[in-house]
This record gives sequence, structure tokens and C-alpha cells, in this order.
Amino acid sequence: MEKKLMDMLFQIIEDDPQLKVIETTKDLTSERLRLRASIGRAINRLKEMEKEIDLDLTDEDIQLIHKYALPKNALEAVPEHLTVSEVAQLIEVSPQMVRRKCMTGEILAHRTLNGKGKWRIPANQFMTHPRFEELVMKYQLLRESSEKVASTMVKLAEKDEKSLQDA
Repeated sequence: MEKKLMDMLFQIIEDDPQLKVIETTKDLTSERLRLRASIGRAINRLKEMEKEIDLDLTDEDIQLIHKYALPKNALEAVPEHLTVSEVAQLIEVSPQMVRRKCMTGEILAHRTLNGKGKWRIPANQFMTHPRFEELVMKYQLLRESSEKVASTMVKLAEKDEKSLQDA
């Protein structure tokens, strides 16, 4: 499997005329810039291939792929419900359009406060959306950042407690 994947990646690189332009252009003044541009181009080409493959996949297939393709525990970072703004960013429409889709039932959601409050939009209905991985990674980074802040605060509190005991 690994060899097949590597062969496919090398084929992408060899067949892409844009990568040949990157190698020869004078705009990219260092090897590091050329390498980064090449990686970016290869990633974009892989995303194009991914879209072609995804055309034949079912929603269940895509959910299964997320389970194995995303970093371990990343899905746990995604909240059960998304905000209107988050869904708007995810599906690339305005928040008003998301609200409209919620009202018509196009997006599964319910309102708090007996139908007069904010929309609660279950996140699981977007697991098959092409940009769902971006959302997951955003929450994963947020979670890691929060854990780091919490850890720092605990250390500071312990340090303060120790200094009070010493005084």
C-alpha cells in the first residue's frame, strides 16, 4: 500500500507541468521557496484527485474515511452542535442563508427557548462535507491551545500556592 501511494505521488509530480515551471522560474529565489511551492502544488493536485474519487463515495464511506484519516481524537474536539456562523463558514454561505435553510428544514436544526432562541445545528450532518476536515482541525487546535493554557494556569497556581506556604 505504501509503495503504491509513493508511486502515485511520484507520478503526480512527474506529470504536472506546473511543477516543472516551479523548478525553473527565477521568481522563487531559493531552494526552500521552490520546495514549498512544489509541496503546495502537489497538495492542490492531491485535493483535485480526492474530489474525483469522492464522487463515487457514499456518505457512510466518507464518514469512515474521516475516522481513519483525521488525527486520533480529532473528532472528539468537535462540539455536538455548531453555530450559525460556523455552518455558514463551512458551507460558504451567509449566516442568514443558514438560518433560512434551518427554517425550511434543508439543514437539520432546532431553536432554543421554545423556538425563539439561537439555532442548535447538529454537527454530525456535516461529516460528509468536503470542508469538514478543516472544521475538525480548527477545533483540534482550539482544544490543544485550551489545554496548554489550562496547564499553564495550574502550574502558576501551584507556584503561587507554594510561595504562599514558604512565606
